[in-house]
Amino acid sequence: MAEEEAGEVKKKSNMLPIIIGVVGGVLIMGIGIAVGWFISGMGQQTPQETVAEIAQTSNEQQMSETEMESAGLEVIEPSKIPKEVPVEEKFETTYYEFPEPFTNNLAGSKKFGQVTLGVATQYDSKVIENLEKHKLALIDAINGKLSEMTEADLTGLENRRKVAGIIKDLINETLENLEDFGGIEQVFFKKLVIQ
Repeated sequence: MAEEEAGEVKKKSNMLPIIIGVVGGVLIMGIGIAVGWFISGMGQQTPQETVAEIAQTSNEQQMSETEMESAGLEVIEPSKIPKEVPVEEKFETTYYEFPEPFTNNLAGSKKFGQVTLGVATQYDSKVIENLEKHKLALIDAINGKLSEMTEADLTGLENRRKVAGIIKDLINETLENLEDFGGIEQVFFKKLVIQ
């Protein structure tokens, strides 16, 4: 009987490593499954849940300006840094408007055109003085040129720009003949009526 008991103890002692091995294997397998589940993202939040959590945390942490001031905290406004305006040398533009409108019959038509003109220069006041001094000669030259214009010449933006260029050249030519210098850089139609 002593031999039987010794054989039973021997069997039990042989079973202990097997039980420890099985429990250890199950434990390792459980840890592996948990790690795999975590790595695969099964334990993570959806993007919507993450955004909602961030928004709630932000709202809880955000204080109004009055709450910050009452708590003795300084409210810092974002500072604005203005851009510097590039400094370029620019010349002053002086404008001159002929006092009376130019009224002429249109070439090849029973209609007439009435034009009020202005000019611009970036030269000194001498150019304006020359315009005043030779106003009669300039009015005669401009009336002569406008009487050659047709209704089509004065209709449409592009045609008016061409006519303005022609009148500018005419004014400068007249002033150069009388004063040796023109100086007019632009001609403007202040008013244009065709009837």
